Amino acid sequence: MVPTTRMTMQGSNTGITASQNAPLAAFDGRKPLFLHVLACDVVELLIPEDQCVQMLLVSRAVHKAIINSFVHAKVRPKSGATTQEIMQGLGTMIARVKLTALDFSAVCIEPAGAAMLAPLLELCPLVSLDLTWNKIQHAGVQSLAASLGNCTKLVQLILFDNDIGNEGAKQLGAIIGRCTSLEDLDVSFNEVGDEGMQSLITGLSQCKSLTQLDVRGNEIKHASMKALGAVVEQLTALRVLRLNKTGITDREVAGLATVLRRSKALTYLGLNCNDIGTVGAKTLAATLGDCPSLVELELCHNGIEYEGAKSLVEAVGQRTSVLKLNICYVELSIREKKNVIELARSHGKCVLTFEH
Repeated sequence: MVPTTRMTMQGSNTGITASQNAPLAAFDGRKPLFLHVLACDVVELLIPEDQCVQMLLVSRAVHKAIINSFVHAKVRPKSGATTQEIMQGLGTMIARVKLTALDFSAVCIEPAGAAMLAPLLELCPLVSLDLTWNKIQHAGVQSLAASLGNCTKLVQLILFDNDIGNEGAKQLGAIIGRCTSLEDLDVSFNEVGDEGMQSLITGLSQCKSLTQLDVRGNEIKHASMKALGAVVEQLTALRVLRLNKTGITDREVAGLATVLRRSKALTYLGLNCNDIGTVGAKTLAATLGDCPSLVELELCHNGIEYEGAKSLVEAVGQRTSVLKLNICYVELSIREKKNVIELARSHGKCVLTFEH
């Protein structure tokens, strides 16, 4: 266990504890210092002793190592704290440390809180921002847009379940291309329709470092699928694409086939809980040989019947590499499942999953 030194600063609205248990990789070879932020009257800094270099006076004693550390702040307000108090506490901390990762998940700051957060983001060399479950809606995205556009070092942006809708997606799409270091974007479950997704996806064309894109729970129809096919050639690092529960039908699978053919590095494609039938499955099967990088395809909870499942497994047999294929909860009888399993075993290139 790492030895630690506890230090206390009075007169702040923020309580902070830190640890070395950092789930994110170090961004310049040093481990980021993790802070857990609470709205209270005392700031507590728990510091590994090997970082004790010398003391500086800022309010009370503040460690030079903290001033020079890359910090991940996890915001967890105490009961009854107002949004304004939370933001004041965050501002106090930002004045003392180099904040590179901010986890604001489930704080429920809403649009008003997003407006207060926006100017604080301008003061941080942010690498990761998590705003999961904050109900910021499209007005919150509008407030944050300019600041996010200036976060050119941002690697990860998580906006899961914020009800941003079409308007929020359009506003995000207008600035997301300026985040040229972005690798991981999660805009899942935001009630975004096809029009909004088209704007957002089009805006990603300059995010050439993007490796993961999660748009689950929104709507992917003809326009947004066409946009994805147009930009995927420029997203040469894209490895993970999550399109679960996006309303994709056999019609959209034709556009998805273009995405697969043009993809350079895609390893995982999630298509669970859509409306893909046997026709769509056969369309996908005809494309699997054109995407040799793909190692896992998930098609659970779709309307795929025996002929579609059979076509997919046969197509995997024609590939030069193994593919993990998950088709649990599809429309197959026990005999049909047995036939498909035997077909997969016959060529040995399909790791087949029928159940979770």
